Amino acid sequence: MLQKTLDFVNSSSYSSLLRLNRPIPILLVLFPALWSLTLAVQSVEEWFLYAIIMIIGAISIRGAGCVINDIWDRKLDATVARTKERPIASGKISVPAAAIVFITLGLVGFVLLLFLNRMAIMTALIFIPLIMLYPLAKRFTNFPQVFLGITYNAGALIAWFAVDPRITYPPFLVYIAAALWTIGYDTIYGHQDKIDDAKAGMRSTSLYFGERTKDVVWAIYRFIGILLLLVGLQCHMGLVYYISVAGAMYHFYWQSGTVNLDDPADCAAKFNSNWVVGLIILVGMILGKVLPF
Repeated sequence: MLQKTLDFVNSSSYSSLLRLNRPIPILLVLFPALWSLTLAVQSVEEWFLYAIIMIIGAISIRGAGCVINDIWDRKLDATVARTKERPIASGKISVPAAAIVFITLGLVGFVLLLFLNRMAIMTALIFIPLIMLYPLAKRFTNFPQVFLGITYNAGALIAWFAVDPRITYPPFLVYIAAALWTIGYDTIYGHQDKIDDAKAGMRSTSLYFGERTKDVVWAIYRFIGILLLLVGLQCHMGLVYYISVAGAMYHFYWQSGTVNLDDPADCAAKFNSNWVVGLIILVGMILGKVLPF
């Protein structure tokens, strides 16, 4: 049964449209929300309740982002080796059909919002236009990854405000750290398509930073470390949390230092490895909050 499900996920055009066959980016959207949730909640029951909402939300928001991206980029995707077989670019799914999928995912998100408080709802609504417009950023700016970081880490704020609607420092520290994380790993990811993007006149931090990418990404990652330390101090985290931050920083050092920017497969592998960072930090937050040292 499991194998049949996996085979369907890998073969279905709609599954491909939603990138269900590539679950790691879903985790990268989810982890910042779980970080904030872990820091804000006061009980295990509350954590699990909101975690379910955040998991469904991460799947739907990432799916919606993929659909709107593929609609905007359908002509460009058809000219890029890595993306030419995407369902809309290849003609397997029409634009109207994709639009229906996008609307359906939006309705799922709307239903989820009904379980949240007013502050969380208002925060979520601010990010909806950004999700729809993000794919256009690479046509107008050298920093579309910045736009992506701002957009796709909304869960860090939504999750916190769902539990605690007060305006405080920690959720914004987590959000900025998560946004910078996205800028770093997506800059590495973008090197897969730098030749095709340059030919098509598309822009990215990968092209802008070029040979300086490793140094820039490592600098970004170091700043994330500072922000995570500030989060720990603000939230009175235990020793285990700081050990987890050290572990995440080692992974960042390895990732940015060893990536081969001219090897698309290695860029993809380094990008995918970021789920480890997300998990290390999440476990550190959980243990740093519950352990008495």
